[in-house]
Order: sequence, then C-alpha cells, then structure tokens
Amino acid sequence: MSAASRSRKRLDQEWLALGDSAMLIEQLDGLIAGVLVCPKLISPADWLPVVCGQDADGRSPFENIDRANFVFGLIMDY
Repeated sequence: MSAASRSRKRLDQEWLALGDSAMLIEQLDGLIAGVLVCPKLISPADWLPVVCGQDADGRSPFENIDRANFVFGLIMDY
C-alpha cells in the first residue's frame, strides 16, 4: 500500500470519527476541488471549520488541538 493510500485510509477513519456534523468525504472532495480552482485564494481558516462540523457556538468537534492539527494535516495532504 502506498503512502498516499495509507494517508487516504487514515483520513477516511478520522473523518468517520467526526460523526454526522462533518461533511461527507465526497462533499469534502468537491469543496476542495472548488477551492483549488477559485481565482481568489480562500484561506483554510474559512473552510476547515465548515467541513469539520464546527457548531454555531464555535466549538470544535475535536477533543484537543493535537487531534485537530492531525486531521487538518491529513486534509491538506489530501
């Protein structure tokens, strides 16, 4: 299994652990494609909270900052 395949599998696992508040991985894929082709730079700070399911009160779905950074790293690698 390639490093890219292992990274994708890990992203899938972490994504499922976020529960129903997060986008489906297919939706994430589409959003990232849109962000990449957008003529204006869209900061990850603008779209990461939305895709991960941050609630209206601004609470993160992650139990700590290390877990959030790990998952964000997987997303950015993806």
